[in-house]
Amino acid sequence: KPAGRFRLTRSFATVAALVMVAAALLLSAFHWYWSLGELVKMGEQNNVNVARVLSNVLWSRSGPLMETLASVDRETLKDRPEVAQLRADIMSFIADAPIYRVKIFDKDGDIIFSTDPNQIGWNVKDRPGFATAITGVVRNELARKNTFSLTESVTVDRDLMSSYIPIYRNGPGSEIIVA
Repeated sequence: KPAGRFRLTRSFATVAALVMVAAALLLSAFHWYWSLGELVKMGEQNNVNVARVLSNVLWSRSGPLMETLASVDRETLKDRPEVAQLRADIMSFIADAPIYRVKIFDKDGDIIFSTDPNQIGWNVKDRPGFATAITGVVRNELARKNTFSLTESVTVDRDLMSSYIPIYRNGPGSEIIVA
C-alpha cells in the first residue's frame, strides 16, 4: 500500500506542478497584455497633450493665418506666403520636440499645412481620424511604419502615434475651425 500512495502522491504533485506552470504562464501573458495596453494609453494621452499644447500655441500665434488658409483654394495653397510663415512658426516650436509631422486640416478635410509640403492641398475627409476630429472628438491611431520620411531624413521600423485634435475658435464647445 505505501508504494501505491507514493505513486498517487507523485501523480498529484506532477499535475499540481503543471497547473502551477500553466497558471504562471497565463498570469504572465495577462500581465504583458495589460501592461502593453497601459503603455499605449499613456502614449496616446501624451501625444494628445503635446498636440493640444501645439494647437494652443499655434492658435494664439497664427489663428487668423490658419483661418485665412482655410478659405484659400486648395490648388493654390502651396504657393501662398502664409504657408511659409506658418511653417516657420511650427518648425520653431517642434525643433527640439519628438514630433515628426504636423498636419492642419480645414473643415472640408483639405490639408492647409503639413510639414511635408507635398501633402498641402490633399483632401482627407474620408479618413477616420479627420472625420472623428471634425465632430469634436479626439482620435488616436497607432500604426507600424517600415519606412517613414521626415523633413530631412528617412526613419525605419517605427510605431507612430497620430492624434487628430479639433481646434476651436474660442475653446471647447465653440466652432471648430481646423483639425
